[in-house]
Amino acid sequence: MQQADELGFPLSQTERAAQTVLLGTVLGMIRIFTAINVAGLGNQAVLAGGIAEALIITVAGLSVAIPSIMFYRYFRGRVDELVVYMEQQALKMVEILHGEREND
Repeated sequence: MQQADELGFPLSQTERAAQTVLLGTVLGMIRIFTAINVAGLGNQAVLAGGIAEALIITVAGLSVAIPSIMFYRYFRGRVDELVVYMEQQALKMVEILHGEREND
């Protein structure tokens, strides 16, 4: 089943990437604290694995989220421009049909 936001719209790729970033960071931190519990604070190699895991998943999520946001904003702006143009043309057509305007 597809996840949805509070309004019922499907989650975008950007939102999924953000969730992946958060999940990766949390899982890495859990691994770090588990390692501290088992081996203590003295073993830095054990801690490094959890930190590396958190950072790798964070980078992977951000590498998807950042371009997704850029493309989303570009296409949203383009759609907004097209909607405004269509509304202007519709108003011209209504004015022409009512005889309030000459054909341009």
